[in-house]
Amino acid sequence: MDLWLYTTATPNNYVNKILSNDTQLTFYTKNQNTDIMNPSIILNGDVAAFCGFNYAYIPRYGRYYFFNKPPVALDNNRVQIDLEVDVLSTFWNEIKNNSALINRSQSHFNKYLMDEKQKQEAHTGVVLKKWGYTFQPDRTALVGVCGGGVFN
Repeated sequence: MDLWLYTTATPNNYVNKILSNDTQLTFYTKNQNTDIMNPSIILNGDVAAFCGFNYAYIPRYGRYYFFNKPPVALDNNRVQIDLEVDVLSTFWNEIKNNSALINRSQSHFNKYLMDEKQKQEAHTGVVLKKWGYTFQPDRTALVGVCGGGVFN
């Protein structure tokens, strides 16, 4: 299978990684049942040749990967690299095109969504004011209630 190795200094939680030192290689998996989310691959060559890389892409799997740990020399001519899938870069198009209702945000709060971790308060306020007139049976009284005022 083909493998592209890269070097990146971009943080793991960024989607658009800046990749350099792209190198294409051919590899075989350590065993037939390799997990495509966390593959362990074997490369021919000296371990020093792979120590400068920290990011990879496997076209057959269609996934980008971080190096889990530094490459390990198996013998004089073989190196094992353990990878972990970069889900943000791999599934960026699916994430970008997803429509979702976000329940919780660090900076934006939606008061119409129930959130047991967001403290809610309700206050009842009553203001009594003396009315200068008395109610009379032959007249109609109109009372209005408006928001704001002393309870804001």
